[in-house]
Amino acid sequence: MPATPPPDGPYDTTSLRAAAVRRLLRLRLAERLTHFDVRTVAAAFTVHWRTVRRWMDNADAHHGTYTPQGRPHFTLTPAMHEALARWNGNAAATYRELVADGIFGNPPRVSQATFYRALDRELSPGQRAALKGGEAARLRHDVHALRPHGNRNDVWETDHVEASVFVNVDGHRRKPSITWFIDHSTAVICGLAITPHQPSQDAILAAARDAILCGGHHRPFGGIPRKIRTDRGRDFLGKCVDEAFKKFGTELIVLPPYSPHLKGTVEAINGAVQHMLFKGLPGYAHTPRSRRDRRGQPLWALDELLDYETFVTVVLDWVDWWNNDHTIARLHRRTPAQAWHADLTPIDTLDPEDLHTYTLTDGGPPRKITSKGVRWKSAYYVGDWMHGHGSAGEMVRLRHEPHHYHRVELYDADTLTYRGPAFRSDEMSPRQARALRNARRREADRYAAKARRARKNANPRYARHQRRHCSRTPQPAHRQPSSRPATRTADTRRGTASRSPARPPQSAPTRLRPLDQAPARPQAPGHRVTHPTTTPENQPTAGPNYHYMGLPGARAILTQASAETYANLHTTLNADAGKGAIMCIHGGVGLGKTFAVNSHLDDLAPHTTLRIKVGSAKIQALRAALYKKLDLPGEAPLNSTRCEAILKEALSETPRVLVVDEAQWLDTRAFEFIRELWDDDDTRLAVVLVGAETCYQKIKNRPALDSRILVWQRYKPLTPTEVLTVIPEYHPLWADVPADELLWIDDVACHGNFRQWAKISYLLWDEHGGTHVKGPGSADPPAPLPPYNRDLVRAVLSRLDPTQHHTD
Repeated sequence: MPATPPPDGPYDTTSLRAAAVRRLLRLRLAERLTHFDVRTVAAAFTVHWRTVRRWMDNADAHHGTYTPQGRPHFTLTPAMHEALARWNGNAAATYRELVADGIFGNPPRVSQATFYRALDRELSPGQRAALKGGEAARLRHDVHALRPHGNRNDVWETDHVEASVFVNVDGHRRKPSITWFIDHSTAVICGLAITPHQPSQDAILAAARDAILCGGHHRPFGGIPRKIRTDRGRDFLGKCVDEAFKKFGTELIVLPPYSPHLKGTVEAINGAVQHMLFKGLPGYAHTPRSRRDRRGQPLWALDELLDYETFVTVVLDWVDWWNNDHTIARLHRRTPAQAWHADLTPIDTLDPEDLHTYTLTDGGPPRKITSKGVRWKSAYYVGDWMHGHGSAGEMVRLRHEPHHYHRVELYDADTLTYRGPAFRSDEMSPRQARALRNARRREADRYAAKARRARKNANPRYARHQRRHCSRTPQPAHRQPSSRPATRTADTRRGTASRSPARPPQSAPTRLRPLDQAPARPQAPGHRVTHPTTTPENQPTAGPNYHYMGLPGARAILTQASAETYANLHTTLNADAGKGAIMCIHGGVGLGKTFAVNSHLDDLAPHTTLRIKVGSAKIQALRAALYKKLDLPGEAPLNSTRCEAILKEALSETPRVLVVDEAQWLDTRAFEFIRELWDDDDTRLAVVLVGAETCYQKIKNRPALDSRILVWQRYKPLTPTEVLTVIPEYHPLWADVPADELLWIDDVACHGNFRQWAKISYLLWDEHGGTHVKGPGSADPPAPLPPYNRDLVRAVLSRLDPTQHHTD
């Protein structure tokens, strides 16, 4: 065996010699070659100069190319290659056959060692392995390039893996199967499904749902991938799986057969779970046997195996460990979770409501909706849509996601129409419980509204029959057409109401409408607007009180910003020949934006204003709220196209003003929905968007909506001059307070914020016993107010913020 050369050489210099010889030949051709040039090349290669001359002669003999002649050696013929393939790579048997056939002569001129050296020289290890083990053995000697890492959710890889562990499934020994989806870029396990039997398309869709959804009971990893790589498994090639992914625009890449290296990330995790988890579990199928183990008998007794539920819990815990604690070298020794969060690529996900068809695990026979919900697995499941359907004998079919029992999906037992989700009642989140209570309250309010309308319309319907039996002169009855929505008239809205003596008197809010209907020039700040009323002098008006906490004695003051709001509303409502435009009012919280809009619209459009306060960013909540405000029958349809068609038809009947409060919480789809309502040729809609400071930038980021905003208005805090003018008129508590004290309170606590002033006023009114301020409708004269006391104000400010100490 030749000695191993040192690490610093000498290395093969054949190519360098060829280059040096070509240069010498060019010099000779140009008649510039000297003996010094030849000796210089010889010194560089540590050879004699005559050797360099022989190299040049070799090049002349081979048309100018230096071609060194190696030592002659034995080479294999095609017949020898065929014999080697016939014996599946057995070199010894091949040599014996060739000797017997006289290929090497008689006696043989080629020794067995020479034949072996020729095999090593002419066949690579992969070729020799292919002769012995076929294509699978040859693949182990191939070299594969790493795929570009890319970004998260660019490519997922999916596969089934059979757990090499026996578990106890209802008294039977079974090997569960795992189906999971892996993000190629970060090696995060986005979702998985575990089945106690051979996997099917149900497991693939359940794992896909678990992978797409993010947050809540699901992992914080997921979204909609651009591509998914899979092998040619029968379940992955089904039409159901292919169509399911195409609905989200995801490309399903089916890899060629015998190419696991093309989805190396999921194959690596398949091997990792075998070695890192399954080998240490009881029931490992490949546990080595000892001589004392009986042949044909299982190594693990049935009672020694894990039950299926425990196995699922162990696997889910291992998945969490892999994602959050296990570091990987190709991720620069980071965990998959760290690599995921370090990637700032936006995640495109779906709402759980849109994925109910992915929960294909059947929950058994049809079940009845009772007053407690639907019973399944010793628990009750309820949903906000169930109100009005309990204890009526309605039957539903239940489907759920494997390993997730907090939420189920319910379908009509007869038509298999999707009814809605249901949540386990003893594990509901506060938000889900609040939605259930609100739905119950809406159901009660809907019935109460119908009952009120029925009672209101009863008298006009039967007025003609009553007049026939009346002895007095009949008066003409004005019956309201049934097609017009039932609204309160101005006289009814301004009617009187009796009060209990024990209850503190409440003052009605003074409206902010100027005396004329046209937008007038803003009056001086602090001017208190009044307008004629038809109610008796000693009777309070029964209108909505928009003041904070219904503060008694508070007056509506026309500030500069409020007067500008009135003019902007007048312009918006009358734009486009009365069809209406879109305006946006934005500013900090507590500056009076909503108060001014509501008060002015009570005068400009008292019966056609639809007020919606955004509580969710989802478009479904906005559609449902608008459906309810329009007083349309039943629940809002779940089908978005049908629901929007009904809303547009209702908005086309009469001009409407849509006020959307807290608009900064709306998402892109909700903003586009509002724009489409306004753009519709049949609707006559004016839109008023009211939101915080961030509302301005959110709309500016959406050019389609921004280009349709006619008027922008920004609310700012009150200036010190406005405080001295407005606050004494706002409430009698501040009428005689010195200006220095008002500025001190504004400087330490209010900062020009109207809501802060309302809070302090309410708490001072409460400190005085709540009886010193009398409303305009009270028969008793107002009790004298106590003198201003800074110590009392300090106590009130401490109730607002106990962490602050207010000194002089």
